[in-house]
Amino acid sequence: IFSCIALFSFFSASDVESACLSVVLGGTAAEILSFGVQYLMYLLEKQSNKEKKVSAEEAHSAWKKVLHTSLPVAFSAYMRSGLITVEHMLIPWGLEHSGSSRDLSLAAYGTVHSMVFPLVLFPSALSGSFASLLIPEVAESCALGDKARIERIINKVFSSVLIYSIGVAGIMMCFSYELSEAVYPSADAGKFVLMVAPLIPIMYLDTSVDGILKGLGEQVYCMGVNIVDALLSVILVWILLPKMGIAGYILTVYFTEIINATLSIARLFTVMSVRPKLMEWVAKPIISIISSCALSRFVADKFTGSITGVSRLTSYIILTTVVYLALLWLMKARKKEQRR
Repeated sequence: IFSCIALFSFFSASDVESACLSVVLGGTAAEILSFGVQYLMYLLEKQSNKEKKVSAEEAHSAWKKVLHTSLPVAFSAYMRSGLITVEHMLIPWGLEHSGSSRDLSLAAYGTVHSMVFPLVLFPSALSGSFASLLIPEVAESCALGDKARIERIINKVFSSVLIYSIGVAGIMMCFSYELSEAVYPSADAGKFVLMVAPLIPIMYLDTSVDGILKGLGEQVYCMGVNIVDALLSVILVWILLPKMGIAGYILTVYFTEIINATLSIARLFTVMSVRPKLMEWVAKPIISIISSCALSRFVADKFTGSITGVSRLTSYIILTTVVYLALLWLMKARKKEQRR
């Protein structure tokens, strides 16, 4: 972020080409710095373990374990990256063939991909960080054969992530136009935020489920699901976009996200005999967020007439969140142990 800001200042972002160059160079600088820090940490770790004697057999076993994890993850990343590149090349072509001009097509795609998704996925910075920590946590329990602890983790993850993501989805839907106006501003972005927001619980939960599956040693299965997801995206973009335009792209995102999440959750419930608690995980959060959003809208219409300005929007989002959490507490959506 700081690299991009510095480059924007340096180039003065006087035209689109300079702006794009700033973003690309900023991303490249970040990757180089990240690699440098990790390599330095590796050298320090290697130096601290220099005195430890490791037999050739132990070293060979360690390499096997590392490759067993890293190769499927790497192969999946490369395949997915290649398919996503093909998809991104097909999208302007598909939008152009839907009857819209090339400029309008790219503008609509830019709004969805570069404005809507960053806004919708921004709250996942919190849940996504915890999801990455699930891999070593679950792997440790798996190595110890502590199945009961893994099942407790799964129950906690489903409950926490769904309560969080359903709340975020409700707020995004309720204040979609106000949020997009405050952040960008753009009325078009608000329309697309409203369309994409219902997918938030599925996207956030899928990230956490992938983390649990990888901790259980299901990297190859995750690899297969991710490749199928990317391949389906390419096929649907090729078929739907020339006929439906940008709506076809939104439909593609819905279809692939639901398929990906369904396959991952089904695999998790097969590997671990966990029973879904739909009332606790889904129904109570949905009832709570609908009620809290309705109350916020009622207060806004009754007393202020509209929700304009960042400070007023923030106050209504806080009101919605407080009422949402209070309703969850009243309905006992989480047990005492989970709340603690």
